[in-house]
Amino acid sequence: METSWPGTWLLVSFLIFAIVGVLGAMGWSLVYSKRAAAGAEEGNAGLFWLHLVLFEVGVLGATAMMAAIGYVGGNVVATGGSAIGSAQAVATNIIPPLSNDPNSIFNDMPPVVEALFIGLALLSQLVGYLALFMTKKSAPASN
Repeated sequence: METSWPGTWLLVSFLIFAIVGVLGAMGWSLVYSKRAAAGAEEGNAGLFWLHLVLFEVGVLGATAMMAAIGYVGGNVVATGGSAIGSAQAVATNIIPPLSNDPNSIFNDMPPVVEALFIGLALLSQLVGYLALFMTKKSAPASN
């Protein structure tokens, strides 16, 4: 099933999860720990949590949607269906269309939801940079 389109999206989703999800989270943790080691200890906790939540939801949602597209579409092709049949199965079986108009963006919802999750992951990067640059060194303790 993974050897032909759209089943290859199963492999793509795993690789993106491993690279962006695992290595990206490790990279951010290293950046935050290096910043703390340099003496920057005070920051906006809300931004740190917002960054973490947006990053996880964005990456996990995007890779899960890619895997669902690969599984549903690849299953159609693996059982003898065509690429057109697999595209129709992806459009109707994962998330039902919100519009019956074939020219509407809401007629094929999985790519729209995929794009929203990717946008959320990118937004989390901006929030992470904002949280990172808003950290400051703690005031020295006075005796």
